Amino acid sequence: KQGFRPNFIPHDFTGMLEGLGKGADLAVSAISITDERRALVDFTNSHFETTQAILVPEGSPITSTNDLKGKKVAVVEDSVGEDMVLQIQAGNGSIVHNTSVWSAVQQVMRKEVDAAFSDSAPLTYYANNYKDQKLRVIVDPTSPKNYYALAVAKNKPELLKQLNAGIEQVKADGTFDKIYQKWFKSAAPVQAAEASAAATTATK
Repeated sequence: KQGFRPNFIPHDFTGMLEGLGKGADLAVSAISITDERRALVDFTNSHFETTQAILVPEGSPITSTNDLKGKKVAVVEDSVGEDMVLQIQAGNGSIVHNTSVWSAVQQVMRKEVDAAFSDSAPLTYYANNYKDQKLRVIVDPTSPKNYYALAVAKNKPELLKQLNAGIEQVKADGTFDKIYQKWFKSAAPVQAAEASAAATTATK
């Protein structure tokens, strides 16, 4: 929408934000807006709302976040999910670091861990697309919402402005809804008002 011709550079989630400004202008991934990350990068307006969830194999006794205590849980290193599991377990249990959600999901498939803990959106995608694995996604209704945004290297106000304009365009003309329907097989939810507030704070 803004005429960009991006050069994509594959990168693990771990260390992605720290690398901005050193050969890359922005990061595109499932990046939640947090105060800690604001110290490293600037954020666009939020384009996606999600929450944390648990992925388990069918028949697992795990039914809530409280059940993660004493369990071996796969997480993405440096993620919001990792922080939450550490708080939930409070030393009672263990985590296994991964560089992507997909690698954490694969650990559940191979029964190397009791569960994976990450954003509900990618976990739901993998559960829906690997039905032969009989995976179940558990969303804790008390889990706080997370808001995805594009992460931009510091001191690039024009790039930030262009990206925000593009996000507004794809939402206004229905492009975002079509993309969401393609990957999640459902209508895109109306993003809550607090998402805009989170993004506005992030880009100040």
